[in-house]
Amino acid sequence: MTASARTRRYSQPEQEFIDCQDALLGYITNRLPVTDWHKAEDLAQQTWTRALSQPRRSHALDTDGVPGWIAYQARIVLRRHLSPVPAGDANWWYLTQILGHSSEWPEHWHCVLVEEGQAALLRLAAREIAPTPAAVFRRPAAPVAAAA
Repeated sequence: MTASARTRRYSQPEQEFIDCQDALLGYITNRLPVTDWHKAEDLAQQTWTRALSQPRRSHALDTDGVPGWIAYQARIVLRRHLSPVPAGDANWWYLTQILGHSSEWPEHWHCVLVEEGQAALLRLAAREIAPTPAAVFRRPAAPVAAAA
């Protein structure tokens, strides 16, 4: 068996993640209040899972040497770890059905959810994504039948 047959080939995203694994661990531990390597590794694994399951967007290279598309997912994982929403306060299935996947939300929506709760997020989202009055489809009025 040749050396090339024994080596595993990784996809481009997998290889990019492997190449920045140490930088990602540093990125995460620098943002944790207490350095806990086990927790950092768990959060890096969650980041890896999220990064591969989400559509890849172009993001600038982060300052810590972590590709932007991975750092973006790491920030989401860290935000959820550091400011968890109590389980009773957020119905993720419901929010996903109404607002789409949370990875697609604007950053400030996550903050509103954490700080003010699900109801406040839904009110804010309704204001921000409501159509302008000119864009609202209006059904023409039905003709009034003439009285005989």
